[in-house]
Amino acid sequence: MKARLILGWLLVFSLVAAIGYAQAPAARRLSLAEALTLARANNPAYRSTLNNRWAARSEATSSSLRLITPSAALTGSHSREQGSEQYYTFLQRNVTTPGNSALGWGIDFNYSLSGRTIADRGLARAELLATDADISGSLTMLETLVRQQYLNVLQAQAQVALAQHVLGRANETLNLARARNSVGQGTLIDVRRAEVEKGQAEVGLLRANQMVENQVLVLFQRLGVPAPSPASVVLTDSFPVQAPAFAAESLVELALRENPGLVALRARENSAAWGVRSAYSQYAPSLNASLGYGRYRYNTANFGGVDSASGSVIWRDTTLTSIRPWSLNIGVQLPIFDQFQRRVTTARARAAQ
Repeated sequence: MKARLILGWLLVFSLVAAIGYAQAPAARRLSLAEALTLARANNPAYRSTLNNRWAARSEATSSSLRLITPSAALTGSHSREQGSEQYYTFLQRNVTTPGNSALGWGIDFNYSLSGRTIADRGLARAELLATDADISGSLTMLETLVRQQYLNVLQAQAQVALAQHVLGRANETLNLARARNSVGQGTLIDVRRAEVEKGQAEVGLLRANQMVENQVLVLFQRLGVPAPSPASVVLTDSFPVQAPAFAAESLVELALRENPGLVALRARENSAAWGVRSAYSQYAPSLNASLGYGRYRYNTANFGGVDSASGSVIWRDTTLTSIRPWSLNIGVQLPIFDQFQRRVTTARARAAQ
């Protein structure tokens, strides 16, 4: 009877363990290439930097078009005036006049060419190059952080394996100390010392497991995607340890040439130089040209006499059509005094440079 009871409990425990194992989610497998792809597509800081290129590209296109194309505007208007009451002397009474209306449309083209327009094109292109440098630097920094964190997770997992090995050695030492104490070859102090070492090994294993979870959370924070629950991941890439084959001089030369932060600063320096040119271009004259055409129609009522039978006033509707023919105006403007605004703008540009 007792054997059947023990067998039944063993069967229950086996079923519970099997169900728990079946319901436990499998750890996510992640390679370094997949991690880099996820980071490029989801990291919020990098996506925010990448979003700046659209505005810089649009400004570069707009500055180029301003050199060769005019601006165009199509206008339309409609107005209606309510009738009013007026006193006519020859009628010796007040008369209510009908309302008037007007309808018109026009099209205008304006073109302006100045030193500021020319310099702004170079400034916009320099800003686009600086934005590209910022994006490249942000991508390099992101990939570096992801690779470093990938290695940190691998290191933390290796520390767990080491802690498990230390715990196994502590268990063996404790069993050996108890065996030696039971046969009189050891003392109780040796057993207690082995128990303390085992407890320390268990604490070390707990800390190592907690470190793995922390490093996994940081990794998925770098990727910009939600971390799995529980925070566990299987990293499929490994990296052999090998001695570096770099020289200090070559590393310094490589950093001065390709460091993303330094490259971005050089691009910003070029952009600031174009900003100074753009500020000084405000002292140059500008060419302005405009071309326009329009049509307007006015509907009004004119006095047409008095009906002899009824004595009411007769109004005649009159429609007047006015055409504004094509007109072309060309002029040159030379700025002389603007309350020192250009001086302030050039001083700020030089300070930024």
